[in-house]
Amino acid sequence: MLWTTRKHERGAALVTVLMIVAAMSAVAVGISQSVRSSVDRTRLLDGQAQLRLYIAAGEEVVKSQLTAIMLETEGRLSSDLPGLLQPQVFPVEGGSVTLSVRDMTNCYDLNGKRATTNEEETTRRRDTIDPFQVFLEDFEFERGLAQTLSASLRDWSDNDSISRLGGAEDAYYTGLTPAYRTSSQPLESVSEARAIQGFTQDVVQQLEGLVCVLPQNTLQPSPPLNINTLTERSAPRLIEAFSGALEPQQARSLILARPTGGWPDVEVFLQEAAVNQISPDLRRLERLGVVSSLVETTADVAYRGQSMRVKFLIEMPPGQPVRVLRRERVE
Repeated sequence: MLWTTRKHERGAALVTVLMIVAAMSAVAVGISQSVRSSVDRTRLLDGQAQLRLYIAAGEEVVKSQLTAIMLETEGRLSSDLPGLLQPQVFPVEGGSVTLSVRDMTNCYDLNGKRATTNEEETTRRRDTIDPFQVFLEDFEFERGLAQTLSASLRDWSDNDSISRLGGAEDAYYTGLTPAYRTSSQPLESVSEARAIQGFTQDVVQQLEGLVCVLPQNTLQPSPPLNINTLTERSAPRLIEAFSGALEPQQARSLILARPTGGWPDVEVFLQEAAVNQISPDLRRLERLGVVSSLVETTADVAYRGQSMRVKFLIEMPPGQPVRVLRRERVE
């Protein structure tokens, strides 16, 4: 009987030991997972910190290069200038930094000047409608869609609640799911346009690289186009500068046939056959130039499996230090 009791006691002890071992194993696994999670989090935070350091270094590299270029060229940038408009890759320990620069003097500012009314007296239709609609039509958007986009853009930023023809105010947006209201202020970024009626993903993709949102603190709010950095896609800006008298194909051909190093000045450009024949009163020469005062730099950093993209809007005022107007992280 005593033997049987001790046997039961040994069995109970064994079960107790097994339970303790199981509990300790669970605790060990929990500690191991916690340590692993902590290590991973530390690595992630360290990687993020290193990415930001490389981003800051990339910004300084671009500012230094632009300062040197400005001194050498007096701001006369051209699309074939070595090392400027082509992406530059800098290998770094654990990854790479890729820098690319885009001339922002040639983009259409969505916060730019608008036509004041559709009823003003004029003999040219181009002066009776919103400039953004004209730009879109020159880019070969269908007229109805162009009107909707330009009217909706203006309604989004103005302070009243009256919808323009084809536009949309709060009454439209509050009926959506989820509901929201117009901002009644200038856009903060191009991505904000996705919330505006008509600016579908397809439309925004078509306009990518052609439109921009410039801040209010630029020294030159409406810089002239740099004819030497215009691309084939930005031909509508050139058409706009000649009041529509330049045909789309003529504008594209001019840009594609641009001489190496670009035109030395606007006067030489005006000798081109396609523009020389255009009446002087249709030439808006104040919109043309060969100097760039605004550029956007995109820094793509890759480091140990992590990545980050940041865009810097940089102003290069003649005779003044290069300065960063805006920093924007792109997801």
